Amino acid sequence: RKPAENKDRYTIVYSHSNGMDLGPWFRYLRRLGKRCESNVFAYEYSGYGLSGGRPSERNLYADIESVVKTLVCDKHMNCKRIILLGESIGSVPSIHLASSISMAGVILKAPLMSGIRTMFDYSGNTWTFDPFPNIELISKVDCPILIIHGTEDEVIDISHGISLYKRCRHPVSPLWVSGRNHSTLRLDEQFFPRIQLFITEIENFHKNQSIKV
Repeated sequence: RKPAENKDRYTIVYSHSNGMDLGPWFRYLRRLGKRCESNVFAYEYSGYGLSGGRPSERNLYADIESVVKTLVCDKHMNCKRIILLGESIGSVPSIHLASSISMAGVILKAPLMSGIRTMFDYSGNTWTFDPFPNIELISKVDCPILIIHGTEDEVIDISHGISLYKRCRHPVSPLWVSGRNHSTLRLDEQFFPRIQLFITEIENFHKNQSIKV
């Protein structure tokens, strides 16, 4: 969905989960935009849906970089008006980009610590060959971060969300949703209200930052 021509609104860049394309998610994204009074820019990774190319870690990063470049250069948006929303594997490009470019904020829904940690219960140092090293990059993100995770997540255990939360530089109160799993998290009645509140928290954060400067 193209962002509306309203530069006063935030634009939410949505990075989807693995094994899906955006077709079935249109109603969810539309509701997200309405509830949060924000533009929503959703895209598909290389090799997903109608997108060409091949899925890879490198392309995952290149895809979101291209999206934000389009918003900044073609739509003349400020990065401080862009919120990154990464779901599951979508947390990977979101954290990667926000670790090097200061955004308005980042929302992580059922995020992962790293690729290997999704397969093994491993708490040591991150190996150099471990893909998707979110746990090493998240402390470099210089904007508010909201983490939402279900207590019954059967794909990415909630321990991933908790560990990432502990390493955030600017965390807000997370939302640990009791009884929700990987696919039902967004259906919880707390989901949209918490994101709405986060937008207010973003506004307050950046106002305070301006005062400090």
